[in-house]
Amino acid sequence: MGKDMKNRYRIFLNQARGGYFYVQDRITRKQESLGTKDKATAERLANALNEADRQPAINRQIAQAYLRAADPKMVIPRIALDQCRVPERYRTRVPFRTRPHSSKHRAGAS
Repeated sequence: MGKDMKNRYRIFLNQARGGYFYVQDRITRKQESLGTKDKATAERLANALNEADRQPAINRQIAQAYLRAADPKMVIPRIALDQCRVPERYRTRVPFRTRPHSSKHRAGAS
């Protein structure tokens, strides 16, 4: 990565808030707590935010890799997802009202 490319998120230590690290978005100027007092952890979190900003398409794959490493049961296999996707022509359409709403169509009414 070139030195001329600035990161979108930067970290800073907020002593007034108990010594927690915060991240600031350089574009929107929004500030958000990282929930840590450890500088190395804060830098990793800020790097993750900057990486997500640079390559948004890969975010889902990275998240799935983290989930798979943490708990393999949480990740739904692709085969299961493909089985859930039913083509439009095979879907059945159920009408919203299944019975007539006027009184003359009721059984026993005349």
